[in-house]
Formats: sequence, structure tokens, C-alpha cells
Amino acid sequence: MEHKDIFIEEVNELLEQVEHSLIDVENTGFTIDIVNTLFRSFHTMKGSAAMLGLDVISNLTHKIEDLLEPVREGVIDIEIYTTEYVDVIFKAKDQLSEYLNCIFTGQEITKNTDINILIEKLKSKISNKENKVQILSVDNNNIKNSLYNIILIPTINAFNNGIGISNLLIDLKENGEVDILVDITKVPNLTELDINVMYLTWNIKYKSFLNIAKIKELFIFINDTVDHQINEINNSEERYAQKDFPDKNKINPKIINDLDRDVRVSSGKLDELVNLMGELFVNYTQLEKLVYHNADDKLQVVLDEHTRVIESLKKQIFDIRMLPLSTVFNRFKRAVNELGKETGKKIQLIITGEDVELDKSIVDKLYEPLLHIVRNSIDHGINKNISNYEESSDYDGTLNLNAINEGTQIKILIKDDGNGINLDDVYKTAIAKNIINNNANLNDDQILDLLFLPGFSTKENITNISGRGVGLDVVKEEIHKLRGNIGIDSTPKKGTSITIRLPLTLSIIDGLLIEVDNEIYIIPMASVRENYNYDEKLKYTDNRDIIVIGDEMIPLVKLRTIFNIKENRSVINQIVIVRIGNERIGILVDKIIGPHQTVIQPFSGLVKGINVFSGATILEDGNISLIIDLMELIDCAKRNEYVSIRNN
Repeated sequence: MEHKDIFIEEVNELLEQVEHSLIDVENTGFTIDIVNTLFRSFHTMKGSAAMLGLDVISNLTHKIEDLLEPVREGVIDIEIYTTEYVDVIFKAKDQLSEYLNCIFTGQEITKNTDINILIEKLKSKISNKENKVQILSVDNNNIKNSLYNIILIPTINAFNNGIGISNLLIDLKENGEVDILVDITKVPNLTELDINVMYLTWNIKYKSFLNIAKIKELFIFINDTVDHQINEINNSEERYAQKDFPDKNKINPKIINDLDRDVRVSSGKLDELVNLMGELFVNYTQLEKLVYHNADDKLQVVLDEHTRVIESLKKQIFDIRMLPLSTVFNRFKRAVNELGKETGKKIQLIITGEDVELDKSIVDKLYEPLLHIVRNSIDHGINKNISNYEESSDYDGTLNLNAINEGTQIKILIKDDGNGINLDDVYKTAIAKNIINNNANLNDDQILDLLFLPGFSTKENITNISGRGVGLDVVKEEIHKLRGNIGIDSTPKKGTSITIRLPLTLSIIDGLLIEVDNEIYIIPMASVRENYNYDEKLKYTDNRDIIVIGDEMIPLVKLRTIFNIKENRSVINQIVIVRIGNERIGILVDKIIGPHQTVIQPFSGLVKGINVFSGATILEDGNISLIIDLMELIDCAKRNEYVSIRNN
């Protein structure tokens, strides 16, 4: 990765940390740990930006440091920091995010003077001695210092990247006392000197109130260029006085092998690794079939060992791509806080299941659709000054954000305890917009599905939050792109729950193999509910494509019709029942073969226009099987369209 790519990725992480700290300030007030975290984050950004010549970013972070300095000293008016202080730093954080986006897209960074004006106005208030009061109770005599031994070994990358350790040493000195010993014993004679080898080692005795985790944060931008080891020394005060540095001639030469270092890899390289894993898996299954037919015991033993290694490799590769949902869920702490201020409602946000992991490609695209739902829940669902809790509760309502691992998929629940959805209002609005007829007979699930139609809204007044008819249709489309589905459940006076189900990864699929006209296709198993042998008795009496199972009438989609293939009367058809959102659909196929797990190969640009398929995979016999996109298939059936498979 290039320096700027690393800078963007790591500063984004720091900004996320800043946001969490600021939210904690609004809830609990400033503490020593929060202040130090904020200051250290902006200080790290400043140094890294300066190193890359990004003066606009380094100047802004320097101004934020100036704002934080009075807080570190513990003198600032309580009213100022609760009403303006956090807001200004939030806006500065947002401005830094915009600057990063300019770097990412290759645009020129344009300095925003508005944020500088806000900072200067706040600084002028802080500088007024009448506004100052002690807010941090700090007894410097009781701050516990620890002693650490730090060993630094710059690598050749330090030379190639032009990165030194001077900024790191400055950061260490700002947070503690530093004694440095440089080991030069490995420096050879001038005639033997190799300019591509680093011979120096820095041995640092460090006394600080920081713990090891906080010290490691100071190394964030030199992890790839400087090997390091940090060890805490017991009885810090006594041993610090002795200054007992280890013998510089006895530094362990194996230190580099013992270092625990993170390695950053681009998503593109991970995607390529997954594709190669897919090809390896296909080749392996073909080899497995050959060994089975040859009935060679020795080959079978070797193949069994390969099975173990390949399965372990596949698991490790997919685990690398997994991220906890906390990276998305935690962003809603601020979003809910700000939406509450805008609507005048005090909302309690409860987050659970944030440790559940999903593929990075899904996590990266999940925030916007979830934000649509959260905005609707707060604006539509929860009423101001009406609490469904005890009378002593200070909250107008509660929003629950929950994730549950269901094995092959993840379920995300967004639930509010508001008034729920008025189905009569939805029904009447649909009639008024000519979406349904006056005599349309819809059940509750079908009425709720109307909310996913483009432009549909029951909100009479347009606000900055909702009412413009842009919302759940966008959410459904985005979730669909992630191979997921979404459904709504609502109870009057008790609230609304929206359920999203997503695959663990977009790179692998648990599917159901089906056959149509001697061709094999795959239906995502996550949507499959049950299957039946087709019987004319199931058919609805008025000759429409509807079947009756129990007391339920289920629409039937015939794949031969959709694929423009003539019916074969000699084939005994089977039906696969799938669930998409709140709707159950029957899919008529020639034959159900069975479950199959495989790696997905995305379409190239030449075949992307075939919307009824989401990708393809290679079967054990080497043939290609297309993966059916159920939502597109159903939409295609509703439009009475068909796909000519043979021509494509």
C-alpha cells in the first residue's frame, strides 16, 4: 500500500476513536483518559500529515490540540464545553473526514475557513479567565507511573520511505521521561559498510503514566518501518532510579522474530486470494473424483491430508476478511444523539451483538441502509414526551440495534418501542397514490410490503429527516445488492421491528442445486424454506400461477417460462418454497438435486446485464452453474419478462 493509502486508513481509525470519545464526553463529561485519547489521536494525525506534506490537515489538527490544551490543564467553563466545545470538535472531525475523502478521490484539498472561525471563537472564550473553572480533579502526586524497556530496530523500509523515529521520540517525551541508549556495536568498518543495512538499535528506558496499549498507539505510523518490543518492568520507581540498562552487547538477535505486528493488506489482494481459493477448491474436487474412480488407497491417504489443509486454508482466508459489526454499530451512537437533538426527543440506544462478524465487503456498505431505518424509527415511530417505560424514565423511547449469528447468515434487528405502523393509513395512502385498487384484498404482510415501493411515504410533513418518499425502497435495494433480504413486523402501540438477514460473506454461498432443461442452477439456501413434489391438486382453480399449501395461497414462478424454455410434460416437476422479506414464493423446477457450498465468481462486464443471475460458480465436473438472484427473478415474473438463456 502507498503511504497515502496507509495514512487514510489509519487516520480514519483515529477519527472513529475520536467520535467514540466525544460521545462518551457528552454522556459522562471529560475524564483524564478521554482527554489523553483525544489529544493523542489528533497529535498523531498532525505528525503523520506533516510528514506527508498535508499542511491543511496538520494545521487543523494543531488548532484542535490548542483547544484540548486547557482541558488537559483542567481549566475550562463547564457550560462552554457541554454546549459548544464538543460540537466544535465534532465539526472539526467531520472536516478532517472530508479532507481524507479528497485525498482518496484524488481531488485537491480546499481549506475550509468556517471551521477555523468556529475554533478561534471558542478559543477566545476559553482564554477569558472569568470563564475558567477547575473541572478535572487531578492529583499529580497520585498518578501512577510505570517503567518500560523499549527496543527500536529500524528496517530498510525506514530508508526507502524516508521515515525516521524523531516524531516518535517527541511523542514519548510529551507523555513521560525518556532515557535513550544507542547500540552501535554492530556498525562495521567503513570499507564493509552496506548502505542497505541498518546497524543501529535504540534501547529506551521509559517512565510514563501510559499503559502498554496506549504506548503502542504511538507507533501506529511506523509499524511497517521500525521493529519494536515494549516490556513493562516491575518495581518501576526503584529500578528507574538505578537506570539498569541491559548490556548493549547482549541484545537478543531473535527479537525481530518475536514481534507481534499487524500487516495491512488491500481489499483487492484479499479478493484475488479468495478467487484463487475458489479455483483451488474446484481443482481439488476434480482430483477427488479421479482418485475415487481409481480406488487407489495410497492416493486416498494423500488426498485426505490435502482435504484437511485446504479446509483449514479456506477458513483462514475467509476469517481474514471478517470484521466485527461494532465498526458500524458504534457509529450510531452519534447519529442517534444528533437525531434526538434535531427532533427534540431523548432516545435510548441499546446495542447488542456488536461482536458478531461479517465480511468486510458487507460491513463497508451497511451503514447507509441502516441509517435510513434508524432515521425513520426516530422520526416516524417514537413520539416526543411519550415514554413506554416507567414514569420515572427520562427517555421518550428506546431504539434497539441487535445482531445475531444464525450459522450461515447474520440477522440484524432494528426495533423501536414507538406507536407502530398504522396499517389503515398505509392502505389508504396506497389507494390515494393509485398503487392498489379500492377493492384490493391484502393481508398485513402485503400491506407492510407496500412501504418498500419507490416514493411511498405516509408522512404528511416533509422534514430534514424523512417524508420525502426516499427511504425503505433504497434500503431494500442496497440490502438486495448484499444478497440479503429485509422484512417488517409492527404492533400498534408497541413498536416496529425491521429484520435484515445477510450472508456471512459475499465470496461463498450455501446453495440449493436445481435442474431446468438439463442445466444446473443454484438458489441461495438462506431463502429456501421447504420443497414439494408438484401435484396438480396444489394448483389454484382459476388457472392462475398460484398454488395452495394448507390455507395459504402462494404465487408460483415457473423457471421454464422465465427462461423461455418449452414445457416438458414428461418431467415430474418439483417446487422450492422461498421467502423474500414478508412474501413466500414457489419456484417450479424440473428437479431438486441438493445442497452445495461453493465460491462465487462475479460476472465480468460482458454479462452483467443478465440481472436475474447474481454470479456463477464452477461445479465439480468443471461445468459452470449460474446463481439465481431471487428478487430479480420475482420482479421479472411480475413484469411478465423472460430471459433467453441460450442466447447469453
